[in-house]
Amino acid sequence: SPSRLLRGEYEINFGPSRRSGKVPDHEKPLISIIIRTYAGRIAWLKESVRSALNQTYPKLEIIVVEDGTSESADYIESLSSSLAAEQSIVYLTQKKLGKSHSGNLALQAANGFLIGFLDDDDLLFPSHLEVLCSALDIDETAVGVYSLAWEAHSTTKSDHTYTEHYFDVPTHTRTPFIRSKLEQYNFLPIQSVLFRREAYEEHGGFDTQRHYLEDWELWLRYTRDKELLFVPKITSMYRTPADPYERILRVSHESRRSFN
Repeated sequence: SPSRLLRGEYEINFGPSRRSGKVPDHEKPLISIIIRTYAGRIAWLKESVRSALNQTYPKLEIIVVEDGTSESADYIESLSSSLAAEQSIVYLTQKKLGKSHSGNLALQAANGFLIGFLDDDDLLFPSHLEVLCSALDIDETAVGVYSLAWEAHSTTKSDHTYTEHYFDVPTHTRTPFIRSKLEQYNFLPIQSVLFRREAYEEHGGFDTQRHYLEDWELWLRYTRDKELLFVPKITSMYRTPADPYERILRVSHESRRSFN
């Protein structure tokens, strides 16, 4: 069940992987996954990192950047001896500057030909990167690719334990890429997108003046003259509050709803 999966049991057998026969493993591009975190998030961070390390895609660089603290440094260091042959993990820290600065620090350090973000309380399912990378192999004109994601309606306790009450895929995210729709609302969960490094090199990183919606603004710049591919397959998960009142509070402020 999803709950068993989210309790860290990523050894669950998902069946045979659908590996692309087009590109041999040794010729596949390096992918960088950026995880931004901050104080008090180590329980979530461990699960998100583990979900990244359990990808079926072989060539992976994970960059963890911690904003305003270094409490997860020892945990990241402890992983070094257990990495697969073509995996690496990098730990960065900065003074308290916010998640846009954190993202840009990691983007500057990233070596991947393809790049994705993973919030510290979100999860990638094991075939996520392989599915998205295979799609980009087919269409080299696209700037990136995205897939569907479970929205996990959850409650969190003060000790950072949590309960997932139910899962769904929001209707507004079930759509092929249409630029005019993206201009109206962000239908791209951040962890569902994988983009080519050239987008960052051409358009830069996050707007450091933004504390909310920084990913939406980034996708609008990256798709100014190119499109994203859409893979209608659930390959990741992100958490939102199960309490409707809390959900309303999270999006009620104008800064969370628009760029105006």
